[in-house]
Amino acid sequence: MGLTGIISALMVFLASRQSLFLSPETAAQIFKYYSPMAMLALGMTFVILTGGIDLSVGFVMMLLMFVMAGLIRDYPGITPGIAIACGFGTALLIGGITAVAVACARIPAFIVTLAVMVTAYGVTILISKNLSIGNLPETLLWLGKAEFRMFGADFPVMTLVVIGAYLLAALLLHRTQFGRYLYAIGSNREAARLSGVHVPRVEGGAYLLCALCVWVAALMQLGINRNADPKVALSDNLELNAIAIVVIGGTSLSGGRGGVSGTALGALLLALIFYGLPLIGINEPSYKKIIQGGIILLGAILDSLQRRFGRA
Repeated sequence: MGLTGIISALMVFLASRQSLFLSPETAAQIFKYYSPMAMLALGMTFVILTGGIDLSVGFVMMLLMFVMAGLIRDYPGITPGIAIACGFGTALLIGGITAVAVACARIPAFIVTLAVMVTAYGVTILISKNLSIGNLPETLLWLGKAEFRMFGADFPVMTLVVIGAYLLAALLLHRTQFGRYLYAIGSNREAARLSGVHVPRVEGGAYLLCALCVWVAALMQLGINRNADPKVALSDNLELNAIAIVVIGGTSLSGGRGGVSGTALGALLLALIFYGLPLIGINEPSYKKIIQGGIILLGAILDSLQRRFGRA
C-alpha cells in the first residue's frame, strides 16, 4: 500500500508538470519503452525468491538479440522463425548452464552469473564486431513494433504480453506446487530439502524461467530499437534496473518473501521515474544511475528492517 501511495503521489506530481501526463498516450509510451525492463524484473523475481541473484540478465538479453539478428545477417537462408527458435534455444542453454552450476554444483549465484555476464558480453562483441545490426525483417521485429488501438491511443502488443506474463507468474507462484517450493527454498533451503523438496530441480527451474523472460525481453527490445545494438546493456544497466524493481517491490533479497504484484508496482514506479525525469528538466543520464543505486539500497534497508522486526 505504501508503494501504491508513492506511485499515486508521483503521478499527481508529474501531471502537475505536464497536463497530458495522465492520458492513454502516456501509458502507451511507458509500456512501449519499459516492457523489456518489466520482463527482466519478472525473471529476476523467480531467482531472488530462492535466495539467489542473476547479474547477467542485461548482457544475456543483448547476446540473444545478436544471436537472432546475426543469423539473419550471416545466413540468408535463415528465416525469422528459425532465428527466433535459435534465440530461444540459446536462452535455455545459458539458463541451463547457470541452473546446473548454481543448483547442482552449489557454486554461489553471484559468481556464476557474473561469469555468465562477462562471457555473454565477450561473445556479443565477437558476433557484432562492436557494430549494430540493422535492416532486419519485420517478422523478427514484430513483438516490439506491433500495436493495437485502445482508448484512443496506439498501445504496443507488448502491453498484453507483459500483463499476461505477470498473471501467469502469479498463478504459478500461488497456485502450484512449484511456486510453494520456491518460497520454501528461499525461506529455508535445508528445511525444504528435509521436507522432500527436490531443491536442485526447483531452484534450477527458477533460472530457466528467468532465461525465458530474458528471451522475451530480447524480442521486445529488437522491435523497439529496430536493430541489435551492442551498447544496450552497457548504457542502461538493465540488470541493476531488474534488481531495483524487485527489491523495491518487496521481494526479500534473502529469499522466501515477495511476489510478482510487488514487482509490477516496482516496475511501474521505476518507469514513471525514468519517464518523468525529462519532464522536470533532468536529462543527465548519471541521475538514472544514482536512482538505481538508491532504490537498491533503500530496498535492502527496508528488507533488513522487516526481517528484524519480524523476528522480534
